[in-house]
Parts: sequence; C-alpha cells; structure tokens
Amino acid sequence: MKIGIVGAGSIGQRHAINIFNVSSGLTDIRFFRHNSLDKVKCYHEELRPGAPVDGDGYFTLDIYDNEDRFLRNIDGVVICNPTEFHPEWIKTCLRKGIPCYVEKPIARSEEDVDDELRDMIAENSDIIQIGFQSFYDPFLHEFKRLVDSMPPVSIKGVVWEEDIKQTHPWENWRTGYAVRRDLGGGVVGCYSHELAHIVFLFGMPIHIMAREVTRCDGIDVEDTVYITMEHENHSFVTIDLSFSAKKKIRRISAQYGTKEIMWDMVTNRIGVIHSSNMQWDYIPARSCRSGYKNWMFKESISNFLNVVRGYNTPFPDVSLGMNVLKIQTGVLKCLKRI
Repeated sequence: MKIGIVGAGSIGQRHAINIFNVSSGLTDIRFFRHNSLDKVKCYHEELRPGAPVDGDGYFTLDIYDNEDRFLRNIDGVVICNPTEFHPEWIKTCLRKGIPCYVEKPIARSEEDVDDELRDMIAENSDIIQIGFQSFYDPFLHEFKRLVDSMPPVSIKGVVWEEDIKQTHPWENWRTGYAVRRDLGGGVVGCYSHELAHIVFLFGMPIHIMAREVTRCDGIDVEDTVYITMEHENHSFVTIDLSFSAKKKIRRISAQYGTKEIMWDMVTNRIGVIHSSNMQWDYIPARSCRSGYKNWMFKESISNFLNVVRGYNTPFPDVSLGMNVLKIQTGVLKCLKRI
C-alpha cells in the first residue's frame, strides 16, 4: 500500500510515524512539500524510536514537490498542509478516485467550497475521512452517554484556551500558519475540534453570535473568540476559544437544573457536581491508554488505512466536517472576518 502525506509539519510527521508503526513498516509512505525537497527533521523526539528516521533525526521517506509524480500509483492521501490548500487537494484526490484523510478543518469557510467540490464530496463521501482525532477518545463517548441520560440541558459551556507560543516550541509562532490569514489560520478553524464536539453532543445550532478580543499584536487573524449558540430546545452553548491565554484550559460542561457535569480534557476527568453540596464527584471513565493523544491519532489513521483497503467506513465522516464548516462560517461572519 502506498500512502502520500501532503505537508510535512508537526501533524504530517505524526501521521507518517503512526502509519509506519501500525503497518509494521510495510506501507510505502511519501511526503509532498510545496517547492521544497529538503530533508524533513522530525519534531517529535518522543516518537522517534522505531520511526523511519536516521541517526540525525531526519525522515528517510521520499519527498516530492511535483504533484503528478507524488500521486502516481498512490492508494490514499493524508491532507495536512495549511487549511487554505485543503479544497484544491481534496478535488485533486477525488478526481482520481483516491481516498483522502483531511485534517480539520475542511476549509476556512463555506465560501472556499465551490459547487464542484460540494458535488464531489457528496458523490465520494465513502472515501473521505476528517481528522477529528478526539472522536476516538473514550472520554468523549462517556460524556455523551451522560448527556443523553440527562433531561434537556439548559446551559452548556466549552472552553479551549492555551498559549500558542508554547504549542510548537520548535517554530516561530508568528510565522506559523495558525496566525496567517493567507494560509487559512485563526483560532476558529484551528480549534474546530470543539465545534465538532458541540455538534456531536448537542446537535446543530439555530442561531450563532460571536465577538472577538485581540490579545496578540501584529497578527491578522482572530486569536480569542467568544461564541454563543442557541439550539432548538432554547438551550444555549457558550464557547471560549483562545490561543493567547497564559494557562491551558480545555473543558466541556453541561448544566441540568441543580446538577452540572464536566469533562476536563487537560486532566481527562469527568465529574458531577450538585448545587446542594458544591462538591465534585469524579466518575471513573472507561480506561484510556497511556499516551492517549497519540493513541487517538493512531486509531484514527488505522481506520483510514482500512477505508483505503475497503474494509471500513470513514469516521468521523465528511458530513460532520461540513456541519462544522457551516458553524465556522457563521462565526466568521459575525466577526466580519469574511
């Protein structure tokens, strides 16, 4: 089997290592880099043992900068270059009938998805998987079970705040794609995992309101956004997204009258609190393996490899990706970013 990876940044490298490992080194893996054939240095030192890297930490995989040669005899493609380039790469793959794994988000907004791409997605949904790796987290499904067992929720809250300067310490954060509008950056798309969680847990909203606060000087994308969504049962979700915070916070909570449940994704604990005693009772969630972040990546890419083989269906599928894109578009319109 031959798998191509478009983009050799942090995420592309993680996928390359995981594909190599889950296939016991039997998969032919290649990188595509725009206008560069330079060797790729592996950022993830903790993943280097057993990875296809040399003694100096450089990948030993083939690198292409010519699209036609890169796609020749390829069985599947992982698209993880900057968001701005996702739509055209999806088209390129689908025209050739090549299954594709698309890192979130599909695009910056719905305005970047033309009618041709919409038709192609509709006709090829069985070979498109979206890179929401957190959907392989057992804690998400445990939280979903609790949500579904409760009466209608009155208030929901989602927070993901961290310091982008600490996320990729090996690169200059001011030149990374996350803070560049021309590459499709911005916190709404970069943290769209949280929007996907909302759709999965509570469904699609009927109204969206949003405002932004600029904390980082000298960048041209939204870095901190406060979102409020209304759902059909007149419940509300508040979402705080920021990559300019001093302390990392990532959690989802839901309030049911006098009871609140919360999933803290930093400590990976699920808790229930009653207003009568204001004490958190933490519920043992289903077991999750050590190194769970990379474990989720492995599970996700393993499923895609089985999609390529014709054994599995994509999960998450492209319909979730398009619903998340619809929410992204609504938020960016509120912010007058599109």
